[in-house]
Amino acid sequence: MGAKSVIRNIFGTILVIIGFLLSIIGGIYAQKESAFIPLIIGLILFGLGIVLASYQKKTKISFSAFLVVILIISSIVGKFTPSELERREQEIANADKWKEQDNGTMAFVMANQRIKEQLKSPSTAKFPSITTKGVAVVKQEFTYTVTGYVDSQNSFGAVVRTRYQVIIEQVSKDDWIVKDISILE
Repeated sequence: MGAKSVIRNIFGTILVIIGFLLSIIGGIYAQKESAFIPLIIGLILFGLGIVLASYQKKTKISFSAFLVVILIISSIVGKFTPSELERREQEIANADKWKEQDNGTMAFVMANQRIKEQLKSPSTAKFPSITTKGVAVVKQEFTYTVTGYVDSQNSFGAVVRTRYQVIIEQVSKDDWIVKDISILE
């Protein structure tokens, strides 16, 4: 084998590897329009590499065919892999779903946490369930008015019932702002 054949085989192998890698990258991100450029360049380089590397070498054709099959599979798999753009669009769509939901139960829980922080003995706090008589959650757009009560010990150790009203606003999926806390007599 002459020097030209060795150089042609090395250059061809390098083209196959570069083409293969570009094709995989293009295949994985094939959902984006700009990702077709590395896919096409990769396929061209891959093809040139196969021609150069397998020139006068019949045994390398089966190896090249194997790589072509892998390349095709990677391109097909890329078409079913969600692109970064689709993932971001889905996140944006899901980010505003909380606006369509009634999050009254979460408002009740958040209000109870804030009331618990106000108590003399927070570890003794016993809140009723949201469905108990005397508990109400009223929604107006993204603002909830939570009215309820809590049984807890005062500074003398006696259990007392404290009625409260909390106005709380949901500003994002996981963020709430307490507008007002009132202890009712």
